[in-house]
Amino acid sequence: MVFSEYITHHPVQEEDENEMAEVGKPIKDLPVFGDRVFPQTKSLPYVSKAELERVKSVYYYLFDNQDVTYKQFYGMLEKEPKHKEVLKRYPNPSFEETLEELMEQGPKRFAEAINAYTETKLDKQR
Repeated sequence: MVFSEYITHHPVQEEDENEMAEVGKPIKDLPVFGDRVFPQTKSLPYVSKAELERVKSVYYYLFDNQDVTYKQFYGMLEKEPKHKEVLKRYPNPSFEETLEELMEQGPKRFAEAINAYTETKLDKQR
């Protein structure tokens, strides 16, 4: 299955384009009182919910289709500019290394890295 077909089964909601993404903290970092665990989320002001969903789509597609090379996938992204754009925001100029890091770190940490990089870049501009 090509990527453009895959994402038709995982559509991004238009209203998520302007809402910041939130990710849950790892279980080991959650506060525990007695036998109760209190889940917490972390806001990513420089990554939208829609962008996080696009990162997840790329991750799950590549996970499910391990026979697809990164070069083949790059060709598939020509038809999906919004997915390509969010991958370009990652702080590594190499497309192949960016995808390797996504597959190693997972979508949550990948989005956190984009958020941190964007925040640092904006701070330097001030």
